[in-house]
Amino acid sequence: MRRAIGMLTLLLLPAAAPTPALDAVLFDFEEEADVAHWGPCEIPEVKGSEPALKIERTTDHATSGRHALKLTAGGGFWPAVATEHIPIAGDWKEFKILKVDVTVTEPAIVGFRVLQEKSKREIEEGGESRWDRTANLLPGRNEIAVTIHDTGYKIVPERGRVTTFILSVYKPKPGQTFVFDHFRLASEMPPPGNLSSRYAPLYRDGFSMATAREWDRTKSLPKFRVAGTDLSVGDVGELGKLLRPAWKAPAPSTVEQEIEDFSKVVAELRKTKPKAVMAVLRDGEEGYSGWRDTYLNCHGPDGPHPSRSPGNYGKQPSLELFMRHRGLLMQVDLSGIPAGAKVLAARLVLSRSTDGKPSKPNLFVAEPCTRPWVEEEANCYEYAAGKFWKAVSGTYHGEDADFLPLYLAYGPTGYPAASWDFTEAVKHWVEGKNANHGFFLYGDSGDYLRIHTRESADEKKRPALLVAYLP
Repeated sequence: MRRAIGMLTLLLLPAAAPTPALDAVLFDFEEEADVAHWGPCEIPEVKGSEPALKIERTTDHATSGRHALKLTAGGGFWPAVATEHIPIAGDWKEFKILKVDVTVTEPAIVGFRVLQEKSKREIEEGGESRWDRTANLLPGRNEIAVTIHDTGYKIVPERGRVTTFILSVYKPKPGQTFVFDHFRLASEMPPPGNLSSRYAPLYRDGFSMATAREWDRTKSLPKFRVAGTDLSVGDVGELGKLLRPAWKAPAPSTVEQEIEDFSKVVAELRKTKPKAVMAVLRDGEEGYSGWRDTYLNCHGPDGPHPSRSPGNYGKQPSLELFMRHRGLLMQVDLSGIPAGAKVLAARLVLSRSTDGKPSKPNLFVAEPCTRPWVEEEANCYEYAAGKFWKAVSGTYHGEDADFLPLYLAYGPTGYPAASWDFTEAVKHWVEGKNANHGFFLYGDSGDYLRIHTRESADEKKRPALLVAYLP
């Protein structure tokens, strides 16, 4: 945002000297006592005992000085270590970023938790009194930068001084190692464009930001191409603002009405393309069973929050559909469409499982997934058991992206059925011959709904993909 400044004022007042950045080392492990202060820690949200992490001082992979902290896992879900020796006293209000270097030999996820004097130690609904952040790591050295005061789960002066710092690791393999070094607090926050695109989308959504390996050369966030148009936008919110003036309150429609309407579209197509075929891809429809759907929740707080992982959302008869951090991962088998077919039209149809109708402009988009996710195993950290997204909920859109920076479909919701033109999406997989790993469907917060899934007892309300094509 730019601010207008009067020319006279600009000429008369001397330029203010920049405020020097304030950085302070928190943990550096150069003395044996620096490691001796750390010990095993139980996280209240994790049920049952966890295999202890072996704690030692090492010279391997030190990034500042000669020594670092090495943790060796014995397995477990979220094993953790903690220290109550906090070299930087107070509430850290003068700082904005926690930075740390972490070296791993394989993809991993680590968590950071800070407790203050008035933080609740027991299991807490929402975790609002604690600061939690997680970071997805790639093999090698990862430079992590996480914000400490910018979201709902933050460090605030009202809770008093910082008393405890906790490190945790997610589902480590026995013998897996994690080397931490050079924890420091910084008073200067880099703009989002200075973050690696691997993690920048998290900053955009108000979650933790992190860098891994190197700074992004472009110094900009990824743009999303809108299929079938010449548009490129920063996110679903930007696209929603562009389309908002054209929004109209929808007339009520059911799944069966959507199918009937699409049949009329196909009838028109057959006037010039008499060989056009219409397919209704819905589980239970003439023996079809090609749908997969689950829910990814990366809503805060970070870490071992029960709703984040692992949850078998893939077997629920209805699921929430909302924003990027609370959306649907879906896939529909298109193998029945013959190779070389030309896609004429397609429509995605979902049915609301609760009452409600759109009362204001809204927009939902579909991002194509690149990972072979498993319905019973996918969550915000993993697309399959032991296989991690590059960023939480697959929000990495850089090289070898979790999801392509592409909106295959877009549009507002309806009621009780919501439908979207899915022609470009089906073309992407059928005509473009791109691997079909499904899509992530989410909105700009303009509408909230729950939808019937493929597990719904009401077959007529299950997700349906309607396709018209020429064999």
